[in-house]
Amino acid sequence: MNRHLDTLKKVREKENDIPRGLRQDWDKIQNIVRQSKNKEEIDYGSFKLNLNNLLYALKIKPDSYL
Repeated sequence: MNRHLDTLKKVREKENDIPRGLRQDWDKIQNIVRQSKNKEEIDYGSFKLNLNNLLYALKIKPDSYL
């Protein structure tokens, strides 16, 4: 998750601009981050897919790990 920290911060800054249809994706991403912090197993593929969808919609350049 540390690799994506800057990207997640950029999304957080534009959180109010997230389209209604993608708000669930943002909720999923936040849950995955919480799970990761708690050392729980996560679905990294789902995390990357949902984050990429948000980045595209918010016109944020993805980090090199995505």
